[in-house]
Amino acid sequence: MDLATLLTRRASQTPPRYRDLCANCRKMVSTCYCATLRPFQSPVDFVILQHEAEARNAIATARMAHLSIRNSQLIVGRSFHDHALVNSMIASPLQRNVMLFPSADAMPIETLFAAPQHLDPRPLVFWVLDAKWAQVPKMLRLSPNLRQIPMVKFKPESASRFRLRHQPEPAYLSTLESIHLVIDRLLQCTGQQSDDHHALLDVFQAFVRQQLDFVDPTRPTRHQVAKALRRARRGAQSSTTGR
Repeated sequence: MDLATLLTRRASQTPPRYRDLCANCRKMVSTCYCATLRPFQSPVDFVILQHEAEARNAIATARMAHLSIRNSQLIVGRSFHDHALVNSMIASPLQRNVMLFPSADAMPIETLFAAPQHLDPRPLVFWVLDAKWAQVPKMLRLSPNLRQIPMVKFKPESASRFRLRHQPEPAYLSTLESIHLVIDRLLQCTGQQSDDHHALLDVFQAFVRQQLDFVDPTRPTRHQVAKALRRARRGAQSSTTGR
C-alpha cells in the first residue's frame, strides 16, 4: 500500500462511536483486554500521572497497569502544580513518596529497597510519569511540586517488549513494564515470594500480540508515513527554491 492510498483510506474512515468503547479499559469492544486482567495487591502503592495526550493514545499502558493493580491511582493532566489530591498526597506525613525518574542524582531502587525497614516504616508510594519521553521534562517544569519528591531509578536487564512503539533507547521501558520491574526488584531485594505481579506482563503481552495480529505487513508504519511526508515536503521546498 503506497502513501497516497493510505492517506485516502484514513480520510474516508468513519470515527469510532463511543458506544463501541469498553467503559473500563477505554478500548474498542473488539480489542478490549478486560477478560485477561488479573487484579492484584501490590507490595507498594503506585500513583500514575498520565499526560493528557498520552491518555488519548490507543496503545498507552498506564490504564492497563492501573486496572491490574488494586492499590494504584491514575491521574490525568498536563500540569499537576495546583492539583489538590496530588498536593495532599505529597504533603502527607503518613507515606513515603519516591518518583521513578532517571535523573542524574536519582537513587538506585536497589539501594532504596536494601535500607532497613525500621528506619522509615511508612508505606512506600511510587510515583510514575506516563508520557512520551520528550513530554516528561515539560511535565516536571510545569509541576514544581513533583520535583520535591525524591527520585529513584533502575537499570533494565533487557530491552522493552513493547513492539508496538518505537523506544528512543533499547533500555527505555513502557510504563507497565517499568512498574513490573519495580515490584520485581522489591521482591528480590526483600526476599518476598510472589508471582502476582506477573499478571501485568500477561495482559501486556496478550495485548501486544493482539495488536500485531491486526497489523498489515504491507502497510507503512506511522514512522514510515511521517518520514515520507517529511521527504515530500523537502522535495516540494527544493522545487520551489529552484524556480
